Amino acid sequence: MTVEEFYFLAFCVTAFILGACFGSFSGVLIARLPEGENIATVPSHCDSCGKPIKAYDNIPLVSYVVLGGKCRHCKAKIPFSAFLVELLNAVLWCAFAYLSKYFGYTYSIVSALAATALLTAAFIDFRHGYIPDSISVFLAVIGAIACFFEKTYVVWSERLLGLGFTLVFFGGFYLAARFLFKKEALGLGDVKLMIAAGLVLGIKSAFFATLVASVVASVVLGIRAAKKNEKGVEYPFAPFLAAGCIIAL
Repeated sequence: MTVEEFYFLAFCVTAFILGACFGSFSGVLIARLPEGENIATVPSHCDSCGKPIKAYDNIPLVSYVVLGGKCRHCKAKIPFSAFLVELLNAVLWCAFAYLSKYFGYTYSIVSALAATALLTAAFIDFRHGYIPDSISVFLAVIGAIACFFEKTYVVWSERLLGLGFTLVFFGGFYLAARFLFKKEALGLGDVKLMIAAGLVLGIKSAFFATLVASVVASVVLGIRAAKKNEKGVEYPFAPFLAAGCIIAL
């Protein structure tokens, strides 16, 4: 192994660790944003017994395994989704770090942060059926910053075209459904999320993400509705949108 290869391996491992840490913070957002709980002043605590979680019990990925997925004090189960978010985010950050050898470091940073925001939106929508505006705003800020600093993979004009495409497609679909069917066929939170994501992705990737999300959602939800004979049931769409966007990245 050459020195350059060693440094690159260390970079990918560091990205994995940082991804797990950001995934842990994402878990905090998933748990607290829907409840309106302060994410800055309230220390980490068990949702069952309310006791504070010590630093050595709050190590991303490691603590869940060591504690066997249970609170040290009351032995209540820690949701597996908390561990899953940390793991998924860590793997994604490591993957984007690896891809930096092809697309550059700025691309990797933009993609990693965007993936964390998309994962957070997906899990919140899956649990609670809505997407906080703060996540869409964060994505839009990432896209806006990328317009100035990320110029090798997706230039600023393509990002603006991506924003325009998602605005017209998702915004138009939302308005058409409200006008024709007098109800929402697509949540307004989904529209905001994809408009922000369009600025991050650029026109080509935004189109690809939309195609992937639409096809997969149609198949999965169609099968689910047919098996359970559910009519008029609303399903969260953000998990499919997030998956499509992350694959596109």
